[in-house]
Amino acid sequence: MPANARLLLPLFALIGILKFSEDRFCLACLRHGKLLVSAVVGAASVSAFTQLLNDTYTAIHASHPLTIIGLPAGFVATILLARHIHAHEDAQGQSELLLLLRSNTIASGVLIGIVAALMPGMDALRNLIFIIGLVAYDLLDDLSMHASHRELRVGTARTWIARLLAGFSPFIGWMLASFLPFSSDAHAVLLSLFAGVYLAILVREILPQDHSLAVPWFLAGSGVVTGLFALQALS
Repeated sequence: MPANARLLLPLFALIGILKFSEDRFCLACLRHGKLLVSAVVGAASVSAFTQLLNDTYTAIHASHPLTIIGLPAGFVATILLARHIHAHEDAQGQSELLLLLRSNTIASGVLIGIVAALMPGMDALRNLIFIIGLVAYDLLDDLSMHASHRELRVGTARTWIARLLAGFSPFIGWMLASFLPFSSDAHAVLLSLFAGVYLAILVREILPQDHSLAVPWFLAGSGVVTGLFALQALS
């Protein structure tokens, strides 16, 4: 069991709640959702470039060089999945669309749990940046559900099972990482895969709204994480 379980369990509980409710609610549903999304994009961007990519390349350098393939693989797969989802937003592809959205939610939660559990113990500021990065990632990932909230609200037994699996997905990933042996190569592949997915989601959210991004809120979100990183680097 990871030594930082006291940190991970509350984090997974928060992400689990977000995932359980993401088919009915996301940042874009709020009155000032655009502003909050801009702030989260800023925080996620700095977290990715100051910590996630640094940890990813550190893990890759400590393992086989080919483990870096997870980064482009995660990036390309996420972009293609988003493209496929948008191509099936008509009524004929609605069932496939909902299946893809729910599968993506559960898979991303499991990946969050595995990556978080495999991360080494860090100081308080690095832990805080790490937490902000994971929560920001999940909030941005939830936005893919926004256009389908009406269809996803249908309360069938299958829907509730999917929501429960999504809610527990970070804990499932955490248990897999806790009780299954992961080599350094496997750790590097999973971390680089997560980094690729993370960067793809950032691109997915930034490019369509680069003209509508609330710059002050974007700077506020990125400024907070940059300040934390500077404090951590100077301490």
